[in-house]
Amino acid sequence: MSTQQFAETPKTVGSRDDTGHIEFSIRDWGDYHDVYEWLLPTKNRKQNPLRVVETIHDHLKTTWDTQETVTKKQIGIQKKGQSVTHRLMRMFRLTEFDVETRPFRYRVPDYQHYEARTVPVDADDRAEWWDEWRYIPTIDTEWVAHHWGINQNNTRKWLARSDYPRIGKQWARNRRRFARTMHTARVWTGDGVASLIEPMPVRKTNVYDWIQQYVTDSEWKPPQRPKDLPWHTYARGFDE
Repeated sequence: MSTQQFAETPKTVGSRDDTGHIEFSIRDWGDYHDVYEWLLPTKNRKQNPLRVVETIHDHLKTTWDTQETVTKKQIGIQKKGQSVTHRLMRMFRLTEFDVETRPFRYRVPDYQHYEARTVPVDADDRAEWWDEWRYIPTIDTEWVAHHWGINQNNTRKWLARSDYPRIGKQWARNRRRFARTMHTARVWTGDGVASLIEPMPVRKTNVYDWIQQYVTDSEWKPPQRPKDLPWHTYARGFDE
């Protein structure tokens, strides 16, 4: 794909400070181009997210169904770019189990007693929990409802009463952004979509449908790797 086929990033993207200087973060870039920046191998990443995904997948694939918890060290995740790795772990539905001890422990999603051992999120903590999880492309209404200790209908009602988008709109947004992210990764790396998503907990047929809808049948274009654009400033870093 030639550079003329990439979407441009306006110089106005970012946050302007009191002096008029625009601070640009990778999150600003991702939001503008409608991609999950934490899933893309941008050049300043401390770890390649696609390789971290493979590491998590490979570990979980060999985890016994009697193992309830796991640590990042056991998975093989380095202590770099923690904000990114947290979101990658959430994509595999790895929820926090114990954050009071060192190292932190996370619940194994395929643990045989996972459902029975779930401690529902307190009603007062749902908004904070939702802020952390609602952009993750692999969660659904049933999974959210289970972790809140309520049924799916009440989950929808909770969101309807809040300032958040309705759950259907959120899921559609997640599918769109994931499809565009995978297409961007394909353009950057030359790898096929099938190989990119093979270690991810998603259905290939669904992703192909989403790419058709949100990439092929749209006017959206993938962005260049942000480091290739000379005007960018990285005052807030890549692993914010």
